[in-house]
Order: sequence, then structure tokens, then C-alpha cells
Amino acid sequence: MSELSELLNNNQVTRTVKWEEDGEEKSREIILQEPDARTATQIIGTMSGANNTAYFGEAIGLILDNNVIVNPKLTFSDLNHNLSKEDAKTSVELVNGDGKKVTLYMKFPDYRTAFNILMYAQKTDGSVDITGMLDLLFENVLVDGNQKKLDWDWLDDHNKGYGLTSDVMEEAVKFLSEVLNKDGVFAMLMEGFQLATKQISRVR
Repeated sequence: MSELSELLNNNQVTRTVKWEEDGEEKSREIILQEPDARTATQIIGTMSGANNTAYFGEAIGLILDNNVIVNPKLTFSDLNHNLSKEDAKTSVELVNGDGKKVTLYMKFPDYRTAFNILMYAQKTDGSVDITGMLDLLFENVLVDGNQKKLDWDWLDDHNKGYGLTSDVMEEAVKFLSEVLNKDGVFAMLMEGFQLATKQISRVR
């Protein structure tokens, strides 16, 4: 059955999503259900919040709660539960502004928060709220070797993160992106988001 026939019959459409994981190209077939107009506007509306902030985690929540992705069935609860201990945390070696080697430890918060943080780095007007981004990272991602939260003082400590502000943001975004990309989750959810966008504004 063609995609057009599927849409005419039940507003479902089959897509093949592709992504790269661990340096390997991967793909899978998924089935999407076109959201109704009200749901679609709610999904898109989360991307134009106050202060030019895009709440992508909320958009993803609406996509999951309204079964925009029919197969495979995804929920935040299942995604969080199935995240392996290996993927839930990581560490990287960095050299601070004084030339001292330090270890940056990070933990994965939860999928909703991770999506919000990832999109927070790029505001809807193209700017980046560095302070707000780091506030979120200190609250949810950056920890010490005992998995206790770091704070802004860590970046001022000449024996720790001094001079590493940009590196910390880059490494945290990379870590969150890699986890969200596992098993094509990010690619599948982006397909759902794009379908919601098309529901609102058809390409003519």
C-alpha cells in the first residue's frame, strides 16, 4: 500500500528513519499517526515559548501521549526505564585554563529534561542563553565523582573547571545528544514532529 493510500485510509504513514550511532549508519521503519489539528497546534506551540525558549521536551511529550508514533510504541517512562546504566553516565578528561587535567562527570537526567536542555542551547531567535543553559546543566547533568551535583563554583576553581565553560557545554550537549540518538529515538521523534508541522501547514 502506498503512503498516499495509507493517509487516505487512516491518516497513518510509514517512514524509514536513518541515523548514525557509534559511527555506523542505521535505519528502521516506523508507523506514524497524523495528529488532529488541535494536538498539532499544541505540539508546535511548545516551540515558541516565553523568552524565545523552545520547550522541546514538552513537544515530545505531546507526540508520545497522543500516539503520533504508532510503531514502535514509545513512552517517556519506558525510555527512562530501559536506559542502560552504561549510557546513563559518562566522564571525559579535560585540561583546564591552568593546564591541569580534570575529569568532567555527567549523568543523564531523564528524556523529557534532556530534550528540553538540548533545545535550550538554541533559542528560537537563533541566540544562545549561556547562563540559562549552564543553570540547567548544573541542576540536571554535571556531577562530581560521587554523582553529587556540581555548581558554578566548580568553574571558578583553579584546581577544577577553571576556563572550561565552553568545553563543559560542548561535552554535555554531545553526551545528551548521543543518548537521545540511541536506537534512533531522536530520529523517530523528529519524524513525528515534522508530521505535526505538516498537519498545520501543507506544502503546496
